[in-house]
Amino acid sequence: MGNIMKTMKYFYILLFLILICSFSIDKKTDKDVLPDSLFVLKNISSSDITENFRYDNKTDSYYTDTTKKISFIRFDSTYRIKLLVPALTKLGFGWINHGEWAQIMSAFFISKQEKVGDCQPIVIDVSGTDFWALILITLDKNCNVVSSFALKGGECGWPYCPVKHSYLNKDKISSYMSCFTTLFMTTCVNYFQR
Repeated sequence: MGNIMKTMKYFYILLFLILICSFSIDKKTDKDVLPDSLFVLKNISSSDITENFRYDNKTDSYYTDTTKKISFIRFDSTYRIKLLVPALTKLGFGWINHGEWAQIMSAFFISKQEKVGDCQPIVIDVSGTDFWALILITLDKNCNVVSSFALKGGECGWPYCPVKHSYLNKDKISSYMSCFTTLFMTTCVNYFQR
């Protein structure tokens, strides 16, 4: 009987320690900005980098190039709610608040950019039925979305499909958009200062 009590005592102490450790780990990661391990790239300077990206339907993976050696990390359900929904809402896509849309869209971590003060810019890739965009998201120190900016792509409906390109240079993003229709091409120049 003494050995059983001793074993139970150690079991409860071990269980208590595991619970304390898991609580402190969860609390810590909730406050930290996203870890570097989620990002394959660091400090991209142009949205044109996506020209090399490849999606593989067989493996349901997104790769940096045709060699398919390095794959991007897909958002899990937590990141969809915490990052994707607020980022797309700030871009003006309010329909994303209907949960089913966020679940059918694919989202991948692309690049962690250089910190600006307490804010952490990241670049993600998002796609859905008639939507594809490379999006720059600015996160506060608690990993909440402060702002978002489409670096490339957007919502596409026939016959109009915008082709946007952006170049990142420290505190400035230069963008231009070629707007194609069936009869003519219009080029717009937009500047965005962070």
